[in-house]
Amino acid sequence: MKKLLILSALAGCATALQAQSYFFAAPLSGANENPANASPATGFATVTLTLNNPASLTDDTLSYSVSYSGLIGLSTASHIHGPALINANAGVILPLAINAGFNAGAFSGSSILLNAGQA
Repeated sequence: MKKLLILSALAGCATALQAQSYFFAAPLSGANENPANASPATGFATVTLTLNNPASLTDDTLSYSVSYSGLIGLSTASHIHGPALINANAGVILPLAINAGFNAGAFSGSSILLNAGQA
């Protein structure tokens, strides 16, 4: 009986430390900017946050895939902002790798998050 209890406890600990993933999807448009603008550009982004070890904040992974079209100018940068109140802006917490110089395209990548503010 003791062996069964010990194995059950160990199995519970192993389950608690398994990776957890969270999926986000976002339409991209000028209307979603703050303040809103009349840009004809549109796009779509998917982001997956994987907490590799929920007990640690130093090895989490963020994977992303972004497509966009209709930019009036050429792409220069892409990034993810931190959380903010409605109608407020937040600072950039994660720059994304992008091939600059296009008015349409797609890019994807992943990054190891370095601190709790990014997760």
